[in-house]
Amino acid sequence: MNLTAATNEQLYQIIVYEDCPQSVKKAARQELKRREQQIHQRKEMVEIYESLDLNLYDHLRQADSIVRTMMKEMSACGVPADMYVPFLSDRFKEIMNQIREEAAGKVVSQ
Repeated sequence: MNLTAATNEQLYQIIVYEDCPQSVKKAARQELKRREQQIHQRKEMVEIYESLDLNLYDHLRQADSIVRTMMKEMSACGVPADMYVPFLSDRFKEIMNQIREEAAGKVVSQ
């Protein structure tokens, strides 16, 4: 039985209603438990993110600074933007793929 569209109040009413079949009550209890678990998981997810987001922000700012320096130096050497932007984009994709492959290897080896 799919009770995902029911409000919590409706689920509680199903559970306490005497004439409701046990299978429906069980489904309502399971849906409430699933929702409580989702709330808990979301809180955990937010706490984990917030514990590391400043670190991530700092690293991304550093990366941005490095990229801007690369672009300025390439431009100063006369390389047009329509040449260095795709070049850098391709290189960044290669780096991201390499990082993914390394991470996948670590996950497999752990």
